[in-house]
Amino acid sequence: MLPPAGPAPRVAVRPLACRPTARPDRWRCAWEIANAGGQPLWLVAAWLPHGRFRAPERVYRPPRALPPGAITRLARVVSCEGRVEEVVENAFLILRVATADGRPWRVLARLTIRFDAAGRPSQHLALLTCQPVGFAQHRTLEEHDDADDRA
Repeated sequence: MLPPAGPAPRVAVRPLACRPTARPDRWRCAWEIANAGGQPLWLVAAWLPHGRFRAPERVYRPPRALPPGAITRLARVVSCEGRVEEVVENAFLILRVATADGRPWRVLARLTIRFDAAGRPSQHLALLTCQPVGFAQHRTLEEHDDADDRA
């Protein structure tokens, strides 16, 4: 088990445009990812798990370096279809990053997707959070059993 995590990395995510591809249900969407902190970061992986705004996990080998103050552009082809004026809530861009001390973090950019009058998606950042990987791990079965015996 890792010791308690230090301060969360300071990351900024700015959604950019979604551009059409040759397929009507695929869009090339982009984001600017900025390291707003004073320590280097490495972008290890990115994915979009929502059923209506989806792209599989991409692991970056080697991880993308983000020195303090650096900005990188991330682009993914996303599966997404919507009706005119439809809104899709709670889509996520999830980034796995590593800090200088090697600790893994998840950056969760909650997105709202709005389809315009032509059915084109635009993405809007609703919330940005950062959590250490493994912070919500459950205790082992034996620990649960012991706790129940003491009650």
